[in-house]
Amino acid sequence: MPTQQGPSTTRQLNIEHKGRTFGIVPSMERTWVVTEMISRAPYGRLVLLDEDGEDGLPVYGGIPAGYTEPLHQGSDWDGIVRALINQTDWDVDA
Repeated sequence: MPTQQGPSTTRQLNIEHKGRTFGIVPSMERTWVVTEMISRAPYGRLVLLDEDGEDGLPVYGGIPAGYTEPLHQGSDWDGIVRALINQTDWDVDA
């Protein structure tokens, strides 16, 4: 189920994923940086692509570190952040 309320635009939000803590930090307007909290390694960016998508929900994109375009898109920003983490871990392990 899509999350209707997006991440905070003024303060860091932490999420747990794969036994680690990641910060979602507001960076610029409509942009958050996803960082692994222990190493402070950047995992990419979450960007607000459209405030009012097809279903009336905001549409977000996940841009892995080193990429310029979103690889993941949708209204479920939490799921996009987790996919971004998985993608980055996969790229490092490959």
